[in-house]
Amino acid sequence: MENEIGASMEMPRWKCHKEVWALKISGIGPLDDEGFAELFFEDKRYAPIKVGYDYRSRNQPVVGGYYVVYKDGYKSFSPADAFEDGYTLVHSVGADTLDVEPHGQGCYSGFAVSTPDHAFFLSTEAAGFTYKICGRCGTVRISEKHS
Repeated sequence: MENEIGASMEMPRWKCHKEVWALKISGIGPLDDEGFAELFFEDKRYAPIKVGYDYRSRNQPVVGGYYVVYKDGYKSFSPADAFEDGYTLVHSVGADTLDVEPHGQGCYSGFAVSTPDHAFFLSTEAAGFTYKICGRCGTVRISEKHS
């Protein structure tokens, strides 16, 4: 690798050891009137996420890559090959951990993101809390687990 003055020297190498949250992108919607676009995911249990101009221009997401969220909340994009070579799945909400409830039981429609083909709650437990995500409106409900 060549540096700015023309000398050839390998840059220091680093190995990744952090955990991230990520979803594989299956589609990118058109821009709305406010300049936002929706990212759609292969895992249909997750509602689309709206991203603005800053995210799109900085990351240039494409279908097949990953929408990535770091521990500090920073949101990024990673091409599929780089992501899949660098990360191993640690935890995923699986069918064996889900409770299904109809849309409307505890949803707050003021936060609605419309995904009419997924009218159910996804639920899992972690760290003493129950997390329920409505697949229809995207509302997240977190409650303390009672023994």
